[in-house]
Amino acid sequence: MTLSEYLEKNYGTVKGIARNIAPADYEDLCHEIILQLYDIAEEKINPLIKSGAIRFWIVRMMLNNYRSSSGRYHVKYRRPAERHRQLKQYIREWSEPTDWEIRENRFTAIEEAIEKAPWFDAVVFSIYYEAGHSLTTLEKETGISRHTLYSSIRRTSDEIKKQTKGVR
Repeated sequence: MTLSEYLEKNYGTVKGIARNIAPADYEDLCHEIILQLYDIAEEKINPLIKSGAIRFWIVRMMLNNYRSSSGRYHVKYRRPAERHRQLKQYIREWSEPTDWEIRENRFTAIEEAIEKAPWFDAVVFSIYYEAGHSLTTLEKETGISRHTLYSSIRRTSDEIKKQTKGVR
């Protein structure tokens, strides 16, 4: 039995497993796992299908993807949701009319933190946020490795958080 045949026969079961793990967005998890299964070589999948261990393997893949903050599913579906929640909180905080002084202090603290950052880190951070790049698009545009860009953005972001922690 091939992977396609197995999935046609057991799609409802796979979807049910995803529903138990991620009730709110189980279809996304299910389809992401199916895509990942098709990325795996047939030599690895076929013995699992023949032995019946594929179901447990799928469960493990779903759990790992759902719980991992670096898994494909998390990056594609959960991280944007977390960003939207943070954005809502920021909008709520910043839209209160009495908070002009707090906002001004935060802007000043953020600008000072960026000015104190090393030149490369500050420029990468500014381009990343102002132009709305992802790490992949920024890597393609600049030719700088994704790891270097991530490290630079992370350092600057951490420094800004540290310097603006108590600012009100």
